[in-house]
Amino acid sequence: MTRKRIFGLAAALLLSCSITGGLWAQGVEGWNSPQSDATAGRLRSDADNFIRPDAYSGLNFKGWYGMTSYTSTNLAHIGFATRIGADEEGNGGLYLGVYYGGNLWHGVTNTNYIENNIPWGTGGGRKDIPSYTNIPTLGEPSNRISILLGGFADMGIRFTIFSSYQKFSDNDFQAAGTNYKSFEAKLGSIKPQLAWSMTRNLTDNGIRPWATLDITFLNNETRYEEYEADWTSNGVQITDSRNYVQPELNLGLGGYTLVNKDGFTGSFDLDYRLIMNFYNNEFSYLDGTTWKTDTIKGLNTNGTFTERSETTNLFIPSVSGSWRGGPLSLRFKLNLDTTIISQTITNMGLNTENKLVKNGEDQSISTLRFAPNLRLGLQWRIVPRLALNAGTRLNLSRVTRVTTES
Repeated sequence: MTRKRIFGLAAALLLSCSITGGLWAQGVEGWNSPQSDATAGRLRSDADNFIRPDAYSGLNFKGWYGMTSYTSTNLAHIGFATRIGADEEGNGGLYLGVYYGGNLWHGVTNTNYIENNIPWGTGGGRKDIPSYTNIPTLGEPSNRISILLGGFADMGIRFTIFSSYQKFSDNDFQAAGTNYKSFEAKLGSIKPQLAWSMTRNLTDNGIRPWATLDITFLNNETRYEEYEADWTSNGVQITDSRNYVQPELNLGLGGYTLVNKDGFTGSFDLDYRLIMNFYNNEFSYLDGTTWKTDTIKGLNTNGTFTERSETTNLFIPSVSGSWRGGPLSLRFKLNLDTTIISQTITNMGLNTENKLVKNGEDQSISTLRFAPNLRLGLQWRIVPRLALNAGTRLNLSRVTRVTTES
């Protein structure tokens, strides 16, 4: 008989919680079950674990598993899992988990226009062209798909793709009274991720290593060509070009148990994150009466130029503990976040030969930040399928030291 398990109702008391994707890298960024949210990530449910490469093997189901959640407006979360080739008890076989989270087409900009037959070009001819009231403003769509494969060699591998990318592009059109030969605007990011983890501890006291690799391709660019009165174009103008590529590597020890006595378990863990930013953008400049383009290893922000680089190292040693007695479960985790950021920012400008040269401050910035935080979670199971969840995250004293050389 095929049985499905649908994510159940939890009465959640949320005192204070701030969960983001980076430090929860084994989970899918942007998705935490209401139980996990309410307990500051200290008490997860099957709705979290089915798509985690370190925890999927703990699910107990026959046939297939499904979950759905609409915890926020215009944002859906849907999940499905099955074991291909499993026996009648649901054991063995290839584990397949699929997750979707997003707002589908909500946030996608409508590019509505009317079509006009108007004089266009030289020679007095007419042409059907799109006519926009204004250049469309790009919105913020959000869509993420994850696929998890497991059941082999005590490992799990997950591939995720996220997109908030939008593009507007058109040729030979009018907008707000201006005749355009071409226009192109890009906004948003595309972010693939590959996640890997062991599903069993390597020692009796723990250690379950995991790793994730993310690459964010962020787009923020506008370029266009306008027609002059004689229907010629003086070249492409670039008003904004703030694109970058950001690889991110996360590594984790997976926890080592220090104490396991009288229902209490205490553990130590260590996570590490490396983030780098790479820039390659363009800018336009007027050479006589013609617009030309060149490149910059930094940002072109509405004609303000900065060459730059950033590298972030984040070390997260942590201690955690859990206790359970009857229907009551208590958990805590103390993270000792230590961040080291290295930046170089050089202000640039165009000289008389339209070449980029240093123009202003040339900064080298080193930041050391210590920001411990404590997460507390509580669950009281009223009946087997109904629980009261509570939790909080306390950001303790934050110390930051910044050294700037100019």
